[in-house]
Amino acid sequence: MKGLVIVVLCLALICTVSAMRVPGEVDTHQTLADFLKGNYSLFAQALEAKLPNVWKEIVNAPPTNQAGEFTIFAPTNDAINHSAPITQTEVLEYHIVRGDLVQQNLDHPWTTVFTLYNATGLNNHSQVLTVAVDNATHPYRINGQHRIVNPDLVCTNGVVQGIDGILSFPEVGVADIVADTKHYNFGTLNALLKRVNKTLATYTDITILAPNDAAFVSLFNQQPLLKNYLSNVNTPNSYKLLDSILNGHLVEQAFYPTDLKNGSNVFNTVSKEQVNVTRNPATGVVSVRGANGAIEANLVQPNLIAANGVVHGIDAILGASAVGLDLRQTLESANATTFLAAINTTTLGYLLLEEEAHTFFVPTNEALNGHALNVSNILYHVANQTDFAFTSTFVPSLLRLTSLSNHSQQLIGTTHRNGNATSYQVNGITVAGPFRTLKNTYVYLINDVIPLPGSFATALKANNFSDLLGLLGQKQINTKGLYDINAPSTTVFAPTTEAFNKLPPGVTGYLTLDNTESAAIAQSVLNNHIIPDNAIYRFAPDASTYRTAHNVTINVNRNVKGQVTINRDINVNTASPLLTQNGIAYGIDGVIVPPGLEFSTVNILNGLPAENHDAYGNYSTFIRHARSIPSIWEYLNGNNNYTIFPPTNAAFASATESFEDFPNATAAQIERLTAILNNHIVYGSNVVPETNSTIVHPGHSANATLELLTHNGNTYEVILKGVNSTNADTANVVVNTYSTRGQRIYGINRVLGVGVQSSKSHGLSTLEWILIGVGGAVLGLIILLIVAGAAYYLLVRPGRDGYRQIN
Repeated sequence: MKGLVIVVLCLALICTVSAMRVPGEVDTHQTLADFLKGNYSLFAQALEAKLPNVWKEIVNAPPTNQAGEFTIFAPTNDAINHSAPITQTEVLEYHIVRGDLVQQNLDHPWTTVFTLYNATGLNNHSQVLTVAVDNATHPYRINGQHRIVNPDLVCTNGVVQGIDGILSFPEVGVADIVADTKHYNFGTLNALLKRVNKTLATYTDITILAPNDAAFVSLFNQQPLLKNYLSNVNTPNSYKLLDSILNGHLVEQAFYPTDLKNGSNVFNTVSKEQVNVTRNPATGVVSVRGANGAIEANLVQPNLIAANGVVHGIDAILGASAVGLDLRQTLESANATTFLAAINTTTLGYLLLEEEAHTFFVPTNEALNGHALNVSNILYHVANQTDFAFTSTFVPSLLRLTSLSNHSQQLIGTTHRNGNATSYQVNGITVAGPFRTLKNTYVYLINDVIPLPGSFATALKANNFSDLLGLLGQKQINTKGLYDINAPSTTVFAPTTEAFNKLPPGVTGYLTLDNTESAAIAQSVLNNHIIPDNAIYRFAPDASTYRTAHNVTINVNRNVKGQVTINRDINVNTASPLLTQNGIAYGIDGVIVPPGLEFSTVNILNGLPAENHDAYGNYSTFIRHARSIPSIWEYLNGNNNYTIFPPTNAAFASATESFEDFPNATAAQIERLTAILNNHIVYGSNVVPETNSTIVHPGHSANATLELLTHNGNTYEVILKGVNSTNADTANVVVNTYSTRGQRIYGINRVLGVGVQSSKSHGLSTLEWILIGVGGAVLGLIILLIVAGAAYYLLVRPGRDGYRQIN
């Protein structure tokens, strides 16, 4: 009875164990040895012959309630018959794994297991094989070589996985895998290893965390100069950096994802730094994390088994956030070694320490060809901040000048857009970059040397400021208290030629006259454009006030769009400022006339040309004559309303009359000159023609009239009537202007009311009239002789002939 109970319990246990099998497993109810001899006889014979001790362990392995202590990847007899005989014991060992390995214990998508083969390249540690998911029919493939065709053959003391070929253990090294560009994408890594002569074949039991080519592309896109530095720069520093990067990817023991525990696994690199490898328990994803715990890379191509270790392909460079170049290395890799050498040969070597973050604008070697850089040149290529803005704003350089009151000389960055293309410039020179160093120094490459700013005169000469330069060059002006624009920290608001053209015609000419009177006025005008002791590089929002060298306060406004105006009506060109060695100049589109400064009619006449491009002072004859008549001169210089039509000097020269001035003139000559001048003055009225024909009365005469003819708003002809003759005198208007008091001035090319004038003035000269008179007398005498002759032949001669006939 007791024996029956035992039998029943054994049957129940067997049923229970059978019930624990995973679907798909085959319970052979045999020992490993018996099952192999009966089904994989050729492989069993080889084991028994070549590995007798192992075979003995297999034969004597006790039965268990699980799969057993061995898993044997057994090639089928057919596979062995179609292969070379198995002669190496290592090959047989490579087919045997201690422990049970059935499908339910396999990780997806791959599992690594340790075999009985202890490889010398692994310091006599076990070599592994990899079981990876293949397809639905034969789900698993071993080392990418052979498939499991008869899976999970469970014996009483082990498991058999029937495979369709003989496994070969890895014979290639990790170096061969990295160099195999046909099957793997580690070409960049392999090239960099060669540069530092790092021979992976000399390592044993090694893990290569191998960044793929895409990982290097990503790093080099973020740091363009790093690729050139690591690949082409041949300096001890470049080799040292490259070696350091590579060593961070070499782990001094072979590890496999299957061996990893969930969570953190810390290994040492060959440079004795720690690398933290984690396995996500939910997904099985293996990652490498940085010191801050963030994922730096994932294993995307794991378990490339080699004779001396394993290669795991990863998708990023480890420690990439700390991988980079210092300033010296950046310059070495950026074709800027000439600039680097210039720093080293001056007292500026401290800049290479990057103790403070700066922005460098570095000329390439080609740009510096033929240029010698001194300390000032170098400092002017370095901005004193890293957030350099290309927004037409000034940024201080490291160059400090006594001419700027020991303040920094400025750099200016601008942005230029052409369609979809955008470029950036510093002081008008296009930049490439930026390239950022490890210490947050920014480097821009430029194809030219940034010149040190020169004087105001040099800056103005190179631009559209010829009228302003003409004024600054007047000797009389410079002796009349003109502020020295070469004084430290000066701002000049520089009117352009177009700005001077907005002034009434004659004003600019008057200012440039080299005499004491005009020079004094010009000096006050110029000083009103100079801000002393204040180099203005930024205009505050809304309104600001500045005191000029003329001691006048001007109001400067900047609106929300950044547009700057002076006194609300003069625009400041902040887009193209002119840096100088002692300040800055801004072009403006108007002239800042000091309050209360007036340009009288006489001032205007002195500065007017006879024609648009003639020299100034072409109305001096009219001025001289007017000065001879006190009543007229006082009136013209007073604050009166009037309009004058002054003839040019050439018009007076061609007039048929000549006029004597006081004190040489007689009373009659003075009276005549007064009458002539009054023909050109309209008293009490600032005449601005509003129609094509405007009629006014000159002088104090109600009989005489002046008719102004206009065309398209321009007065071009003046006709005088009712003076000395019934014929009208006509003159062309050559200049149309006004004084600051509003008095109108129309320069004309003829003296009105004189009478007979030369042909140049639409009249005849005295000689021409004499010739006409003599010619007329001669013609009359000829006509008289002809009439007398005709009368003689018609009346006298016939009578005489008849008389002779009678007698």
